[in-house]
Amino acid sequence: MKLCIPISAPNGLESAIESHLPNAEHLFFFDTETREHSHLSLREQSAGAGQSVRIDAVLCGSFDSMTKMALSQRGIKAFGTEAKTVSEAIAQFENGELYSEQEESGCCDSHEGGGGCCGGKNHEQGADHAHGGGCGGGHGHASGGCQNKAHEEESKAGGHGCGSHGHGHGGCGGHDHDQQSGGCGCGDEGELMPMAIDLGGAAHIVAVSCQNKKTVTDHAGRCRNFWVYDISNGQVVGKSLLSLPIEQSFHETKGDQAHPLDSADVLLTGGMSPGLQKRLLQRGIKSLVTTETDPDQAVADLLEIAG
Repeated sequence: MKLCIPISAPNGLESAIESHLPNAEHLFFFDTETREHSHLSLREQSAGAGQSVRIDAVLCGSFDSMTKMALSQRGIKAFGTEAKTVSEAIAQFENGELYSEQEESGCCDSHEGGGGCCGGKNHEQGADHAHGGGCGGGHGHASGGCQNKAHEEESKAGGHGCGSHGHGHGGCGGHDHDQQSGGCGCGDEGELMPMAIDLGGAAHIVAVSCQNKKTVTDHAGRCRNFWVYDISNGQVVGKSLLSLPIEQSFHETKGDQAHPLDSADVLLTGGMSPGLQKRLLQRGIKSLVTTETDPDQAVADLLEIAG
């Protein structure tokens, strides 16, 4: 299996992982069968160094909804990891410790105009994808990081790559994308409900999904790390990290089971399904999708509008 891992600088198997894919300046490639590895500089790629790489999975600290959707289009799995180095992430993957970020969403086999990611198996790229960038194409890497060899010339015209900041966190109930409501709603019909939040006066608790413990992440149903903020009179008075075993993720917890976040008033996340939003509301937890990646700033923004 061929893996792709975004890294901050090339240092072989000890390369430090860049936790947020669009921020990566280098991509590390590893073949689990041959044990061969290589790396690609996205700066050199954008300057015209044509290179074609086929991959099966991406390992990264966090994925936004558009990134997961674009990878899914190409038949590429997205796996979240908290590993600091490439060697740690590969070991986690081969030991079966990582979960697919796309499992719950079940999305989305076919979307017009999506980003053209790294040539997955059994997927043909049609004319509608001629302007898709590659999987490292964020931040203006116009030619894209990894191209499907059969469509190399089309991809060179590429626009934004997977995870490019030019895309919003659009959700999809079925195959319609609502870029205003955000979140990954693939696999659940309907749209995320707007929530009126009041955090003034009495004490409140706000939880933020942070699978990598650094940035606001989506896929809230499978997230197991949350920063929990204690709010009093509209101000943050405490902050702690809650780490859950996999069986206590919202995805694994049945509706009638108690959950460690049942005391939370609000859940902030980078993306979630409408179905999960409804299940949280049954627990008395209101939820909001944010495009802010810094958890402290996301809570500050919430307090500003809901204090």
